[in-house]
Amino acid sequence: MRGLKIIAGFIFLIFGSFLYLKFRSQTLLMFKWAETLGLNYIISSIRGSSSVLNSHQMKYVVFSAPFGMWVISFCCFIGAIWHKDSSVAAIIWRLFVPAIAISSELLQFLGLLPGTYDTNDLLLLIVSTIIGVTISIL
Repeated sequence: MRGLKIIAGFIFLIFGSFLYLKFRSQTLLMFKWAETLGLNYIISSIRGSSSVLNSHQMKYVVFSAPFGMWVISFCCFIGAIWHKDSSVAAIIWRLFVPAIAISSELLQFLGLLPGTYDTNDLLLLIVSTIIGVTISIL
């Protein structure tokens, strides 16, 4: 089961990163990291492949889904590390990143953290947390 959690973690990590790299602005931090790692050719290939954002709903997938997928990915990896462990430490680790993700959106709503609050982002993070923690404890 640990192996399946690791595979799922990589799938969510890669797919979320693909969406981010394919459709988001190249001025964002992840692109600087990729450049530092010498991944410009790969990024150019991803961005050059044909895909068009036509619908309003697709924008939610592009702008909200990557963060949610990264939350699920983290939960999968932590679930592989803390497999079948229900100690307080394991619970804290399982909820660490989801709590930060949800808190950051709520702090944006309150104006205490820079960024743009989006109800869809918050809902997606809550659903991602539920999915991720469920996978983590299996």
